[in-house]
Amino acid sequence: MEQIIRANQTIMEILGKAKRGSSGYRMIRYCMAQQVEDGVLLFNVLTRELLLLTREEYAAAVESEYLRDHWFVVPEETDEKKMVGLVRWIHKTMRKESKGITDYTILTTTDCNARCFYCYELGRSRIPMSDETALQTADFIIANCGGKDVAIDWFGGEPLYNYRAIDLICDRLRENGVAFRSSMISNGYLFNDELVQKAVESWKLKWVQITLDGTEEVYNRYKAFIYREGSAYRVVTGNIARLLDAGIMVIIRLNVDFRNAEDLAALCGELSARFAGKSNLKVYPHVIVDNKSPEAQRSDLETWEQLRQLQYRLEDKLIAGGLCLINDRRLKRELPGNCCMADNESAMTVMPDGQIGRCVHFSDSESVGRIDSTQRDQVLPESWKERREEFAECAGCFYYPECLRLKKCPNKTPCDDAERVKNRRHVEQAMINEFHQWKKGAETEKERAMNLEWIARAE
Repeated sequence: MEQIIRANQTIMEILGKAKRGSSGYRMIRYCMAQQVEDGVLLFNVLTRELLLLTREEYAAAVESEYLRDHWFVVPEETDEKKMVGLVRWIHKTMRKESKGITDYTILTTTDCNARCFYCYELGRSRIPMSDETALQTADFIIANCGGKDVAIDWFGGEPLYNYRAIDLICDRLRENGVAFRSSMISNGYLFNDELVQKAVESWKLKWVQITLDGTEEVYNRYKAFIYREGSAYRVVTGNIARLLDAGIMVIIRLNVDFRNAEDLAALCGELSARFAGKSNLKVYPHVIVDNKSPEAQRSDLETWEQLRQLQYRLEDKLIAGGLCLINDRRLKRELPGNCCMADNESAMTVMPDGQIGRCVHFSDSESVGRIDSTQRDQVLPESWKERREEFAECAGCFYYPECLRLKKCPNKTPCDDAERVKNRRHVEQAMINEFHQWKKGAETEKERAMNLEWIARAE
C-alpha cells in the first residue's frame, strides 16, 4: 500500500479517532476504486486521501487496520451523511474570514459581435464601460485586494469589443504595484496580432475560453456574427492558432445539443488534426442547459440522459485525440468551501456601468452596490449562500461531500443518474491523472494549484 495523496489533516482532526464496529465493517460510501496498471487506486472523497493498493490488498480491504483508521472502512451502522454534515459545520466555523477581494469578473461591455441564439444575455441593454468607470474599477481593486495578488476574468458581452477598458485597468494596477493575472471568456473573433501581444505583455492573460458550436457551416450559422464577409469560423480558428503560438492556453468549449452533436464529432477530428501536439490547447464538451426548475428537469430525465451520452462520446473522441480537458483534471486537497463566485466572499463581479454583484447571470438585476460607493447591500449576498434542497439520493451518493449546489443558481443541472455518472467519470480520470503525476514526480505545489485553478475557472 502506498500513499499518493495524504488525507486532509483538518478533516481527519474533525473526524477524530475511527470507531470500532460491533456488527461488522464495510467500505465508506465515499470511497472510489479505480484499477490501474500497478494495482487499485482508492480515493476517499471525504478525507481526500488517495492510495495505491495491490490487488491482493484491495481484495482484503475491509480487514485492513490502516483503512479502518483512515475512514476508508467504517462500521456497518455508520451514518455517512450525518458525518459529512458535522465536517461541513465545523469546517465552516474554523474557516478564516476573507481579508480582501482577490477574484474579479469584469464585464468591459455587454455588447457583442455575435448573435448566438442560446445566449442568456439576449434582450439585455448593450453598455460599454467608460474610461472613467474603468479607472474607478482599478481603484476599487487596489483598495479592496488587501495587498494580495489578483485574478481577473474578462467577460462580456464580448470583452474585446471594449479592450480599451482592459488596457486602462491593467495599466492602473501595474502603476500601483498590484500583481495580477487574467483570463478571458471570448468568442475569439477579434484576437489580431496587436491584441495577442497586448494579452501577453500587458494583460498578463494566461488562458482564454472560446466556444465552438460545430464545423464551419454549423459554426457560422450558430454564431451569426454581425460581419457579412468571409468565414467567421476561419477567422476564429486562425486566432486560436495565433494565441497558442503566443503561449496562451486556449480552452475550447463545445456546446452540445441535439442539433449539432454529430457535427461536433466531426469538429473533434478537425481539431485533433489541426492542433496535434499543442499542449496548451484543451477541449471539453458542455451540455447546453436552460433555466427550468429542478422539478421540471427531473421529469425530463430521458432527454438529459441522451444529452449526457452525446457528451461522453465527444469526450471519448477528444481523449483519443489527446485534447480533452478531462485528461488534466486533478483532485482537490480540500472539500470546497463555496460553490462558485456567487457565494465566495473573495469574489466580485463588476458591470460596465460600475454596479457590483456576485453572479454574472443576475448582473442586471441583483446589484449589491457600486464601485464608487462604500454602501453595500448586506442581505442579498447572504441569499446567494443558500443551498438547494437535497434529494433522497444524496444519502448514498459517493459525490455528496464534494457536492455544493446553490438555491438561486440558474444553471440547475438535474441531480440524476446521468449527472452522477458524469461526476464519477471525472473523479476517476482525476485519480488516474494524480497516479501518473505521482509516478512521474517533480511537480511543485504551485504548479498543481495553478492547474486546479484554471480547470475550475474554465468550467
